[in-house]
Amino acid sequence: MRIILFIAILMGMMPGAASAQDGNTPGPAQRDSSGDAFDLTPENEPSPPPKVRPEYQLTRWLEDWRVVADPAKRTDVFDPVKYIALDPYGNAHLTLSGQWREDVIANNGSLFGKRGDTYGLHRIYLGADLHMGQARIYGELANTLPVGLRGTPSPTDKNELDLQLLFADYRFDLGGGAELIGRLGRQELAFDPTQRFVGVREGPNNRQAFDAARINLKANDFYISAFASRPVVYNPGIFDDVRNEAVDFSGIYATHASLGQTQSLYLYNYGNHDARFGNTVGRERRTSVGARVAGRFGEFDYDIEGMGQTGSFDNRRISAWGIGSLAGYTFDTLPWSPRIGIQADFASGDRNSSDDRITTFNPLFFKGGYFLEAPISTFSNVQHLKASLSFKPQEATTVSLSYGEFAKMTLGDAVYANPLVALPQTREMTGRRVGNYLQFLVSHQVNQHFSLSFEFDHFKASSALRAVGGNDIDYAKLTANFIF
Repeated sequence: MRIILFIAILMGMMPGAASAQDGNTPGPAQRDSSGDAFDLTPENEPSPPPKVRPEYQLTRWLEDWRVVADPAKRTDVFDPVKYIALDPYGNAHLTLSGQWREDVIANNGSLFGKRGDTYGLHRIYLGADLHMGQARIYGELANTLPVGLRGTPSPTDKNELDLQLLFADYRFDLGGGAELIGRLGRQELAFDPTQRFVGVREGPNNRQAFDAARINLKANDFYISAFASRPVVYNPGIFDDVRNEAVDFSGIYATHASLGQTQSLYLYNYGNHDARFGNTVGRERRTSVGARVAGRFGEFDYDIEGMGQTGSFDNRRISAWGIGSLAGYTFDTLPWSPRIGIQADFASGDRNSSDDRITTFNPLFFKGGYFLEAPISTFSNVQHLKASLSFKPQEATTVSLSYGEFAKMTLGDAVYANPLVALPQTREMTGRRVGNYLQFLVSHQVNQHFSLSFEFDHFKASSALRAVGGNDIDYAKLTANFIF
């Protein structure tokens, strides 16, 4: 009833479909079958006062609403709270933001559980962005609850009330269009739109934040970000979230953009004092070096990323790798602008659990829903291939149909669930093939504030997976998302 009332109220408040110039509501409706947009994140772009009103972003602190300081340019009912002047000289202002999201999820079980469930996920985020000259303080409250969920909620499902974000930053103008930003506090890390290995985790109820120190440098077409952090552990109560003292994550990410193409190089250092591989719990240290290239040439788009890992775990050497790729061709001149997409992802697994090497790839802070919403596999010991067809019956509506297959990269290693949790029985599989799936996605942007999306996934387990107790899965998710 909650989601039905929610949809009815918003449809009544704001009738009419979104036009081409309307902003998009970030979230599930933004997804297509082969990933996110390929352009730079707004944080990578120059930051003069905007000349046009911004679109809503997945990361709300990146929005710059100074354009509506002029009352004559306020055209939306929420514009008065997007720029609240705090002094008569324009040196200080406050921006308020919010998200109200409701999910309804139905499944007939999990990969190794036959008990189905139908439940809801409720999320409210409320943000305040205070600007004082070159200084800024941003805070965001979170209220996330499961509704009708059987069993104990996971850490990604429930957070009655807490600070999702609270950070301060200061912008230094270096001249010549270059600037340096120093940021300290609880914040989210996302360095590119695809967010394969470091992302905000938008799909689950609780996004992933970090207690971090970060420095961003922008100069012409170059962007460099250096950071040191610990991830936040989400507890279900009120103001009880803490940082994870067992895990540290730091690195440097550099991006160059020109002529419609983006190239990125990065180095991450990851440590976990309580890591588990097989029956062993110990200290894991990984150094990850990666590169990403993405862009568009006419109607062709692409996104390719590779990462190599070295390190140690409990006196064993780590040597692992992962590669992710997305590509597509859009027929812009045809009705409904059909797009053919392909996706290929590969990550190493461990060949011998009793030797002195670990070759299982760790996807770090993997983006949930990258393969599909149904929880089949994370980006470890995996071969994933996918073909998709998407089209737009109208400007505000996208429909996508996909077929994909999962297999293990290494037979002797397990299938891994997120976050890097081995499903022990899958080590006994006699074949690499895990299964195949069909995916149906439809999203509709009602207007700049409100979007609807629906996904249905049908996964068919392979005979090798069935032999160790694996199941077919039917998974459906309806999302209503309101943002201001």
